[in-house]
Amino acid sequence: MVTLLLLAGLAMSPDVEPPPKYKVRIENHEIWIDTDGGPRRVTYDAAASYPIAVSQSGDKLAFAVPGGKSISEGSKPPMQVVIMSSAGQSLSKFSPEDPYFDSLEWIDEERIGVMTSGHANCIYRVVDSNTGRTLHEYWGGFDFLWSHDRQHVARRALGPITRTDDKGASFESDDLSSLSFDDEDKEAYPPEDPKTGRPYERILGYLTWSPDDKWISFPETENPSGDSYVVLVSPQGEVLRESLPVDTEYNAKIVWTDDTHFKISASKRTFYFVVENGKLREITAPALH
Repeated sequence: MVTLLLLAGLAMSPDVEPPPKYKVRIENHEIWIDTDGGPRRVTYDAAASYPIAVSQSGDKLAFAVPGGKSISEGSKPPMQVVIMSSAGQSLSKFSPEDPYFDSLEWIDEERIGVMTSGHANCIYRVVDSNTGRTLHEYWGGFDFLWSHDRQHVARRALGPITRTDDKGASFESDDLSSLSFDDEDKEAYPPEDPKTGRPYERILGYLTWSPDDKWISFPETENPSGDSYVVLVSPQGEVLRESLPVDTEYNAKIVWTDDTHFKISASKRTFYFVVENGKLREITAPALH
């Protein structure tokens, strides 16, 4: 099972995106940008700290700096967020609602995502990068993955799963098990089991948006059978699901090659699928198109 520490690190991993215009790093609390002409220093106040994020255009940076409040030894310090141009011009500085945030990401050129990790689920705030005002707040989830057009955010949350140990005894365990979109409190997936009145017990893998943003896709393991599937869910609630003949590893991820074709590697094999006429089916080889 993936540890919570690893999940927290991967929670804000972006979907497939063009590489950033600049690569940035922090050395001795100063920000450096690697450019075609060599490394260039951006800050000179020895205050920058991780996390740091670069906008999609590469023109803006968001990073953390100490909040200036005294703390007891060994405690995590409160942090502020600084918005700066890649040329070194200060644009804004503010204290987010939770100054003990763990991650930053650019949603678009005006909004950033500020996430605070929790034991089982996180708090994710959409913040105006110019004013620091919180625009939206999402409670619950580890992955907050924005569609390419930035109109929808899919979030994968932890929930209780009934598992069985080697001796046949049942116990409850937190695992990756539900999907929601945007502000909706209701889970979009998995569906409810009419026999129990609870959602079917499914362990969801890494999320990936299709290039046209019609589908969020992921591998899935069914509990207690252990059977594997690939699943597509639209923000409107449509679901497509097809079985895999092998077990999927925890880090398996769907890779889209165009709006209707994708592949997934599992158990040292690669499987290809196509969405066609409203249905999902496996194909034996990549389609020539």
